[in-house]
Amino acid sequence: MSPLSFLSMTKNIIFILSTVFLVLFQISFVHEFYFFRSNINIVLLAVVFLAVMSNSRRSLSFAILAGIMLDIYSPFTFGINTLALVIPVFLIHNVFRKLLTRKSLISTIIVMAMSVAVYHGVLLFLSTLFFWLGWRDISASIAPEYLLLVINQILWHSAAISLLFLLMRMISQKIKLNFLINENV
Repeated sequence: MSPLSFLSMTKNIIFILSTVFLVLFQISFVHEFYFFRSNINIVLLAVVFLAVMSNSRRSLSFAILAGIMLDIYSPFTFGINTLALVIPVFLIHNVFRKLLTRKSLISTIIVMAMSVAVYHGVLLFLSTLFFWLGWRDISASIAPEYLLLVINQILWHSAAISLLFLLMRMISQKIKLNFLINENV
């Protein structure tokens, strides 16, 4: 086994394990606290952050793996969470890359708000469709509380993605600064 393939395999194992850890953290720990359960979806936040900061292949594979794991624990029909996570990734890579060419804080907040709305729209549409088709006994509905929940999640996710974006920018500037200083020595 060449060192390059070993490194690639190690990266993939770390990626899969971190995805599993993040989903299990959301399902088992975060879900126990009402504030976090109703206001922050850590997996959606990670999907959007990866889609904005990383390549489409990595964020798409994260969305699929995390969606499948969330579907296993979801009361909805299998595949709804996966679609609800994959569709924002496609929108981000088609809208964010073409219309919002610069990775700025404002464009990242816009993408996060769009992704939360799309995520909930897909969940609402598919659960209602499967309920009407008689495939499921559970249906989500548009109630004032649900719309308030979506708006609340848009605000909290926007704040969280802002912190992540600024933290990432600060870390990358520190790393660039260290390399520039080391090159001059």
